[in-house]
Amino acid sequence: MSINVYLLGVILIIILIGAVGLYQLLFIKIPQDSVLIINDMGQEPKIHFSGPVYCPLIYKKTFIKIKLISFKIELNNNKNLVFKDNEQANICVIFNLKVNETSEDVLKAVKAMGVRRISNQKTVSAFFYARFIEALRKVVEQTELVNLLQNQADFCDDIINTIGSDLNGYVLKEVIINHVAPTVIFTQEGENTDEPDAISEMNAMIAANREQLNNRNLNKI
Repeated sequence: MSINVYLLGVILIIILIGAVGLYQLLFIKIPQDSVLIINDMGQEPKIHFSGPVYCPLIYKKTFIKIKLISFKIELNNNKNLVFKDNEQANICVIFNLKVNETSEDVLKAVKAMGVRRISNQKTVSAFFYARFIEALRKVVEQTELVNLLQNQADFCDDIINTIGSDLNGYVLKEVIINHVAPTVIFTQEGENTDEPDAISEMNAMIAANREQLNNRNLNKI
């Protein structure tokens, strides 16, 4: 009787060791800032943010890198913008976005971009360019240039709100005014219609606002 109990114990230990070894063999460690897509027998692929157990003989796996994508829209010279107060300026705006890390949004992004291009900077920027530039122009039309120069943060918030949150699984993390410069307007006779003092005042506003933004960013660190 004691021998049978002993053998049963040995068998259980072997089974336990085998189960642990099999689990370690099939367990997938997901790299940082990545998600794993597993195509199983279901209608939709399964999205995993932490390591799942995976059977390579049945399922197909794909790793996706989730990273911040940054691209800029620059409008100057013949593409300059006309503000609410009929002032014109050259502007460069940087947009930072990434795939929202939920299963539903990752699937949306995959369907919109494809698995291999979900974090491709050129593909993503081309996809959103028309929508973002339309939002930028709309906000410009509703904003006086002097207000932009005095408070760039509110201007950026207005762009984010105009673009909205439905971005095919992506989330717009930040909008940054990289640079803004009032445009000097000339008449047909070649005369400068902007007073030098006004231009100097605008440039001073730009410098002051840039310093405020830098201080705010330092406070976040």
